[in-house]
Amino acid sequence: MTGGARRARAFGVAALLGLGAIVGSIALSAPGPLPSYAIPISAGTLIHVAASPLH
Repeated sequence: MTGGARRARAFGVAALLGLGAIVGSIALSAPGPLPSYAIPISAGTLIHVAASPLH
């Protein structure tokens, strides 16, 4: 809630983050071409979040 967002929005974003972690772990353990795409997408998301302004 650092950016002035409401508690409900912060909870929603936290829930989406948790859902993304679950979907990502399923994608990495799935057979087929999904694991080859999951790792680069994860890295791109990490860079995007790291570069975002948190004020």
